[in-house]
Amino acid sequence: MAIVVILALIGLLLYRRRPSEAAGKAMAFPVTCPVIRILIVLLSGIGLGSFFWGMRESTGWFVFGVLCGTIISHCVIEIIYHFDFKRLFDHKGQLIVCGLVSLAVMSIFRYDLLGYDKYLPAADRVRSAAVSVDVLNSWTSYGSTDQMQDGTYYWKSVGRDEYIYDHMEYQDTENLLKLASYCVDYVNEKVQPYADDLVSVNIRYTLNSGRHVYRSYHVPAGEIEPMVNNMYADPEFQQATYPLMARTSEEVAAVRYKDNTGITRLDRLTAEEKKELLESYQQEFQNMTLEQMKSEYPLGLIRFSTEKDEEGLEKLNRYNNMKERYAYYYLEELENCDYYPVYPSFTKTLALLQQQKVWTGNDMEKFNVTSIDIGKDMTDKEREMEVRSDPYGTQETRMTVTIDDPAELEALKKILVYEGRTYYNPMYQAEVLEVEVLTEQNGEVQSYPAIFPEGSIPDFVEQKMTDSAN
Repeated sequence: MAIVVILALIGLLLYRRRPSEAAGKAMAFPVTCPVIRILIVLLSGIGLGSFFWGMRESTGWFVFGVLCGTIISHCVIEIIYHFDFKRLFDHKGQLIVCGLVSLAVMSIFRYDLLGYDKYLPAADRVRSAAVSVDVLNSWTSYGSTDQMQDGTYYWKSVGRDEYIYDHMEYQDTENLLKLASYCVDYVNEKVQPYADDLVSVNIRYTLNSGRHVYRSYHVPAGEIEPMVNNMYADPEFQQATYPLMARTSEEVAAVRYKDNTGITRLDRLTAEEKKELLESYQQEFQNMTLEQMKSEYPLGLIRFSTEKDEEGLEKLNRYNNMKERYAYYYLEELENCDYYPVYPSFTKTLALLQQQKVWTGNDMEKFNVTSIDIGKDMTDKEREMEVRSDPYGTQETRMTVTIDDPAELEALKKILVYEGRTYYNPMYQAEVLEVEVLTEQNGEVQSYPAIFPEGSIPDFVEQKMTDSAN
């Protein structure tokens, strides 16, 4: 408030001091001309340089952008100031300085002249660290159920990195700095770039002095896998990355299991059974390795909800039954968040769920599948063959086959998995084919996206795709 009052007083003072003959001038106060021009020229030079760098990632183009932005903005402002095209190159010295400053600023970031990207603390200076790797936690819910003033429940989200920074004190400095060292080398182009997908790695160092230092990198997933494997196996890392790993049975009010056909609430669990199920899941989740995750698809999702979660979910259930949708926007996220994947190797967890009469098989086996469409993008050779067979026809870029033979459908139902849950396991490896499963339920036809696990395409599908290409 004090700042607003001060600015208002300054504005009033300038208004009173404004010369009466300034009506015909571009600027009422000549002293402000160079200040405003220099600021605009600097921003224009840096902005256009960044634009061309973003388009071409070329030093030549970024220099071209800086010079264009600097010169053009300087000339335009001079014309506006003086209402005279002949004076567009007034103050050449300021123009040259602005150009050099813009180039210097861009060069600092482009070539890391201040050493920001090269920063790597000495091992004996690091007390602990917090590390966020998006391929591991992109699906995780951070936050808790809360209420608005009108009593509406909602999921109060917390930022992924913010939560991890507040809860993690990773102590394996050797593994940490090995990971960070590769990230630094990759960013500074000291190692050969790889073609696989990049993952985001965010690190907060806590130094012995208590100071926090933050760094963010985008690096190839395959090259950091050994270091990430070591982190993933660390209980401290897991408890800070996955809030459920730190939850106790006393905090759990209910357990829900979700598959593609709906959500089952395990209402008959005793307190002891609930405790056993939570601890079994936590142990098996902790023992899961990243190598296993590449080949294991989640059979379903489990949620160990708190008392407040259940209050909100019960209210949502009442709204659904009464068809009162005015609060559904806030409750929808609450219904779908905080689920964790259940993998086929979680044998004890699955056995405990089956004791509660929960279906834990493949979703596809429950569906009345009428047909399955399988498609893929054509290769250059396949498109060339199509052109040769029909040079005057409409040329397709995709190849699609439909499976409707009952025996083949039954075989595919045992292989295919629902694509949606790959969200909970970004590391899962699948074939590139696009699959749409058509089902008939209660007289209505519905479709579900599905995928083939890597290396699982049956011979009859391969043959049909080959025949279609020919």
